[in-house]
Amino acid sequence: MARGRERGDTPPVQVGEKIAGRYRLLRRLASGGMGEVWAANNELTNRDFAIKFLLKEFASNDEAYNRFVREAETTGKLQHPSIVDVFDVAQTVDGWPFIVMELLVGEGLDDRLKRDGSLPPMQVATYFSQISMALDLAHRAGIVHRDLSASNIFLARSREHNGICPKILDFGVSKHLGPSDGAFQTCHGAVLGNPLYMSPEQARGAEQVDARTDVWSLGVLMYQALTGVAAFASRNYNALMVDIMTRPHRPLLELVPGLDRSLAGIVEGCLVKDRTRRVGSASELAERLAAVARRLGRNEEGAIDTPRRRATDRLPPVRGVVGALDHPANAPLRSTDARRAHGPNYARVAWSAGLCGLALGALSAYAIVAWRGSPAPASVAGASAPAAAVARGGSP
Repeated sequence: MARGRERGDTPPVQVGEKIAGRYRLLRRLASGGMGEVWAANNELTNRDFAIKFLLKEFASNDEAYNRFVREAETTGKLQHPSIVDVFDVAQTVDGWPFIVMELLVGEGLDDRLKRDGSLPPMQVATYFSQISMALDLAHRAGIVHRDLSASNIFLARSREHNGICPKILDFGVSKHLGPSDGAFQTCHGAVLGNPLYMSPEQARGAEQVDARTDVWSLGVLMYQALTGVAAFASRNYNALMVDIMTRPHRPLLELVPGLDRSLAGIVEGCLVKDRTRRVGSASELAERLAAVARRLGRNEEGAIDTPRRRATDRLPPVRGVVGALDHPANAPLRSTDARRAHGPNYARVAWSAGLCGLALGALSAYAIVAWRGSPAPASVAGASAPAAAVARGGSP
């Protein structure tokens, strides 16, 4: 690819301009680091993309130029839902390089944390499990990111990932594994990356860093997402490097006492200064975070339940033919009690039968007394005498 013009010239970044004969610039989306990102429409396919230009002050810098091109090459090799897609790398007619990427809709993790302060634990476990899987793909391809930060994680809207799909941006600082020693070589021991998220080995300017430096950065990001504060913060760069290398961070459970202990343990395992004792790989991290996310998801589903009646709950009395005590809604909750409530009430039946018996007995007694006290007719008395004599065993 031909090099761009010398420092002082400006790339074609005017709204409405067409570059490479097909991309019409629509609006500027962001500017920072070494590049400027614009929304553009491919007039041949009528599809929108994001286009990243190399800023003019870096156009004549060999290291910056190579880093910009390396970002396109590296990201283009990695196909994962949580890594931004790169479709093309080209240059304008004036020789300015640009990268054509998928146009994302959403917000950066840094903007989300500025607005909300922190994220719910289940979201942290879910998002960073996906990010860890994407990094595992990069690590297996021999690529380490080395510049993970809140500004390099984008929370993109997605119909296929429960509304949000986290995306890793900017592999420009990435390095490829050496074929012999399996280490990532920095440029003459130079310190690269965002200082807040650097691993202790990066802070020392070590010539060899490996994939575990990304694991550390993920731990710092999760710490920040859960607490709303950075794991390490100092008044200046040098003091920050000393803190990262030598001083312990404040334990996560001190800042968030009610945090799920398994999730807290995973984050603490990423923030071990000795990388031989750190969480060993992005693959392991992804698996452990996914397990926590599933469990927290089940707990949330169980917590969202319809209210249940207690044994002491009762509905208001029901007016009409059916009384409140006989209303089905007021039946006790246990099945045996329910059968008694809706089945025959034998005690009540017996009590009612007793009352009826007493009433009939009283009426019978009254009738006998009334009959004996009245004079009987002669014919009836004469007819009754022989029968009475027979009953007593006497003679007529």
